Amino acid sequence: MMRLIALDTATPASTVAVHDGDRVLASRQVTDSSQHAEVLAVLVRDVLAEADVKMSELTHIACGVGPGPFTGLRVGLATANTMGYALGIPVVGICSLDAIARAHQASRAESITVVTGARRHEFYWASYDTSGTRIAGPEVAREENLPNFGAVVGTPSSPAIPDAHWIAQIAVEAMARGDETAPSGAVNVEQPAGGDGASTADFIRGRTLLAAEALYLRRPDAVPPVSVVSATASRPNVRLMRWWDIDAVSALEPQLFSTTAWSAGTFWSELAGAPDTRHYVVAEEAGQIVGYAGITIYPPEAEVQTIAVAPWQQRHGTGRALLETLIGESVARGCSRMLLEVRADNTAAISLYASFGFAINGRRRDYYGAGQDAVLMQRDAQ
Repeated sequence: MMRLIALDTATPASTVAVHDGDRVLASRQVTDSSQHAEVLAVLVRDVLAEADVKMSELTHIACGVGPGPFTGLRVGLATANTMGYALGIPVVGICSLDAIARAHQASRAESITVVTGARRHEFYWASYDTSGTRIAGPEVAREENLPNFGAVVGTPSSPAIPDAHWIAQIAVEAMARGDETAPSGAVNVEQPAGGDGASTADFIRGRTLLAAEALYLRRPDAVPPVSVVSATASRPNVRLMRWWDIDAVSALEPQLFSTTAWSAGTFWSELAGAPDTRHYVVAEEAGQIVGYAGITIYPPEAEVQTIAVAPWQQRHGTGRALLETLIGESVARGCSRMLLEVRADNTAAISLYASFGFAINGRRRDYYGAGQDAVLMQRDAQ
């Protein structure tokens, strides 16, 4: 006899249910985004007791695989996969948005778009036709870019949350139909295509049973600790800055510019001007952002707005690589003159700029605060 336990921690809710192949025997839910790890094991214990099912009697595990924020989502997946390994039973994944859609459409057969919170002022979404088939998504978008399709289940001010009751029901029905489980590898965590989940949506379209691995639609918030970055780092990779880099860049800002640090909103505003009048890049080393830079472009002039290198990465050629990229872009865009300003006491930066042909052509008193002058520098195209 089937004994399936279902878990989901892809949203602020931790939810667990037990299904016997015919019906849900018990289900519980606690909504607290900071307590996934603390409450999930208790919920598993209590739901098994309520269903009068012993852990050793379980035959299957189904887990919501998101999309969802990194920290919460991994609690459910780690728990499900560990239980599956210990008990020697299969673990399958269910898209958490599918469970929300199923719960809604159980009472109203209508076209819908499900919306859940993704943090960073963004939202995960997927659209479903009247038969409950996922026809678009899951993807991630800001509020103004959410699709306008059918009834909306969940809103930016009150995102929807799944119930493990429906995770279990969907899994049981799919197994009864003989559905195959999608292979692993729905998304490359380190470099999701376009950062919006489009490749993931294509990968899982038409599939109900998924591999028990997270549907990350963008880079996770976690990054390698500073200690893993080599003290003798090689020349970093320089690429375009994208919106999903803003959190990492914003975290570096106050370390480098204590009194003049830009906010995340400033970076959003700057990227909004790309590529017409802005060009921003980041430098990566071992998958971690270690520097960034940007210019405004109004031919025949370009002006450096910022150039920054993480403290542990300085004196390893990162600043030089960033500056070379900015100069190359300004020339390619028809700029014959490049301007910048730098603190007068930042001799290392002034020396770097001078090595690229920048010459001092002015000074702004107290620009960075009392007694902190700015030096103006200019480079004319050769």
